[in-house]
Amino acid sequence: MKHSQRMIFPCLQAIVLLALLFAMQCVIPAQAQETSPIKDSSTVYIVGELQDLTKSRSITLQGWMTFQGTSIFGQYHYDGNIGVIRLAGSIGADNSVNIEEKSSTGEFNENPNVKEKTYAVISGKLSRERGIITGTWTSADGKTSYPCTLTVIAKFTEKAEKTFVLSVKYPVFALSKYASLNPVIQKNMAESLVKNRKRLEEVYSEMQKNTPKGEKLDLPYDLTTTDEMSIHHCSERFVSAYRVEASFLGGAHFNYYYFGETWWNAGGKTWRKIAMNELFTADTAYIQRLNTLIVAKLTQQGSVFVVDGSITDFTNLLRKGRLAWVMRPAGITFIFAPLSVATFADGETAAFIPWKAIKQYIRKDGPAGEFVK
Repeated sequence: MKHSQRMIFPCLQAIVLLALLFAMQCVIPAQAQETSPIKDSSTVYIVGELQDLTKSRSITLQGWMTFQGTSIFGQYHYDGNIGVIRLAGSIGADNSVNIEEKSSTGEFNENPNVKEKTYAVISGKLSRERGIITGTWTSADGKTSYPCTLTVIAKFTEKAEKTFVLSVKYPVFALSKYASLNPVIQKNMAESLVKNRKRLEEVYSEMQKNTPKGEKLDLPYDLTTTDEMSIHHCSERFVSAYRVEASFLGGAHFNYYYFGETWWNAGGKTWRKIAMNELFTADTAYIQRLNTLIVAKLTQQGSVFVVDGSITDFTNLLRKGRLAWVMRPAGITFIFAPLSVATFADGETAAFIPWKAIKQYIRKDGPAGEFVK
């Protein structure tokens, strides 16, 4: 009996070990495939990695792409850089892809001073089911090339209503580390839809009151409100996004409102929305410093209401946290809607402030601390 037990226990241990190895093999591919399938007429958020084998390093990038028929377009940014790069590409019948890096742009707007040209080309293969593009990144002169992988980490979904031109659009993350953000974002956007529907109903009701007796007021297809959330940057520790709400309630043009939303993960699975002042030390001298840098940046860009002296100070808005902001490893960006600091024709305006310009005010243990060590 004792001899039998000695034979059984090693067998059981071997079986358990094999079971564990099998389980690990099953789990690892599942984690590696935490992506969203790429469907036609879809917009996704991708993270990319270029393998510089000569220097044993990885070059990382991220941004959005839209797949429309045989075309690909979008933009991405390299993680340590300031601006974004426009993308234009095509998909072959065999799912081969060819994506060109076009002119570099500012944080949000096209830079008119940059001549349009191709800087690099990504050639490879698209796996729609896995949400991955694998291939080679090659500089325009052909002298530098890196193996590369582009992976979908989120897809953008849209909810719309029929009575008015009313919709919301937002990202849904596929990666488990961002999963707890999905219900938060969905709840916020659902509330936005309800709020904007109520506002359009009130405007329409007022229009009905002002309609002469006997005349019929058609369904107001020209009454419009859209609310779109875009990802500015994702990292292990933070997700920074901004929302653009566009409304047409009658009048000469649309009205635009901008909102910045940044979540920080100090560790574990919990993401918490943060306020701008959490980036900085308790010494409020950072407010004056930011104000000086923002005014200088907007003046440099020719923002007419700042240049002509109509607007000279943002300290009160900064103190109350009323400026829309987003962040990346390169710095913090403040976003201004059309007509807030420049003419409507100038569109949105962004003031980018690098972390190094405000290094002395940043909390080393805060959300931006990792960028100033």
